[in-house]
Order: sequence, then C-alpha cells, then structure tokens
Amino acid sequence: LILDIARRRDEEKIEIIPMGIDLDRFTQVSDINLKKKYTDGNLLLFVGRLIDWKGAKYLVKAMKDVVETFPKTKLLIVGSGPEKTKLKELIIELNLEDKVCFIGEIKNTEMPKYYSAAVVFIIPSIVVDGHTEGLGVVTLEAMACGTPVIGSNVGGIPDVIKDGYNGFLVPEKSHEELTK
Repeated sequence: LILDIARRRDEEKIEIIPMGIDLDRFTQVSDINLKKKYTDGNLLLFVGRLIDWKGAKYLVKAMKDVVETFPKTKLLIVGSGPEKTKLKELIIELNLEDKVCFIGEIKNTEMPKYYSAAVVFIIPSIVVDGHTEGLGVVTLEAMACGTPVIGSNVGGIPDVIKDGYNGFLVPEKSHEELTK
C-alpha cells in the first residue's frame, strides 16, 4: 500500500512536454509547381523511415479505396528503409503504381513545401513488439505548415493530435477507418 501511494504521488508530478519544432522554419509555403509535378488532384503525404511500426502498409491499403472515390489522388511517401520492397510489392498487388510515389529522403529545409502541398498528412503508426511512435515530430511539422493531420491512436501521437480538434485519430492497423 505504501508503494502504491508513493507511486500515485509520483505520477501526479509527471507532466509530458512534447518536443518542439522551429516555427520560423516550418510554416505554410506556397509552391504550386510542386503539387502539379505529382497530380492535378489531391496530394496525400507520408513522411518517415520505412520500417514496420510506421504502418505505411495500412496507408497503401487505404489508397485502394480512396482512389475509387477520388481518382486523381496521389500519395507521396518521403523516406527510405527496409520496408520499401514490401510496400512496392503491395502497391503492385493493389494496382496502385500510378497512385503512390516514393520520393526518397528530402532535405529538412525542403519539407515545408511538401507539407504545404499536401491536402492531408498521415502518420499511420502501429505497435510492433512494443515499438511504436514516440511522438511523431513530423506531425508537428505538418501542423505548423497548416496541413490537416490523421494519425493512429498509439504511442505519442495522441499527445499531439486531439481527435476532432487539431486532427483526427484512427485505430491502428485499420485501413478501413483510415480510408473514411
């Protein structure tokens, strides 16, 4: 009982202060040519290391249904990593080769253009063997650039996104909810 009371008292003292970003660098930037380079429709954006717990495969699965309603929609995937081959295979399997574009790594100084060009930024992280998104700094960057955000309700993402207030949260691994 003593340890339980002491633990509760310690927890009451804990306050989460998320990592910040440079608001002078991450701000809305107009670059019409960037968007036109990829599509004359909706541009969706994912930014992150291509590892399993980033959940990019659920975003790719959601794209199958999204493009049925909005055929001019394109997904840009910024980043690299070991899941890239599996994602490419999934894209081919779902016949999305002309709807999903891998653009590799982008300099941080160029990212505001990409965030600003997107109609929505998506961070579909999941929990894998106890690993998940610690915070999702890219979410803060996208928000600072005025881009609406959707994220999974895991890890530190709900510390940044308050569902229905400054973005939207979806259950992890649910490409159906992500599609909606």
